[in-house]
Amino acid sequence: MFFDPTDARAIRGYDGFPARKILFRRICAMATAPSYVEGQVIPQENGLIENLMDFSFQRLVTPRMLKLLYSVHLLIGLIADVWFVFSGFQTSTSNGLVALILGVPAMLLWIVYCRIVVELLAAVFRAAQVITNSQG
Repeated sequence: MFFDPTDARAIRGYDGFPARKILFRRICAMATAPSYVEGQVIPQENGLIENLMDFSFQRLVTPRMLKLLYSVHLLIGLIADVWFVFSGFQTSTSNGLVALILGVPAMLLWIVYCRIVVELLAAVFRAAQVITNSQG
């Protein structure tokens, strides 16, 4: 059931179900957060090329490119894995089967490794943004 602001039980607050209590608190908290600043225009973000040409490094480009970097690295891992299997089969059938069997866990390890590295990068950039915002 979705939140209905005209519902008397919702206005009263809590009707006895824990999930509805959490939902009610979340909606009340979201209603108090400002969604816009009156009288001010929200600045639009610059494009990728403009950010790349920022030689003062005031705007970070990498946090916006993390999804792209992650996908490119996964694609590189997949291409390397397929190449490894094909070259194994070109050598001999037994080498190809070994490459095929070892390729699946290697690809899974590659995915985990790439995910950890990208998450670490994201955490570093978030920490830098928090530090920058706290300094004024």
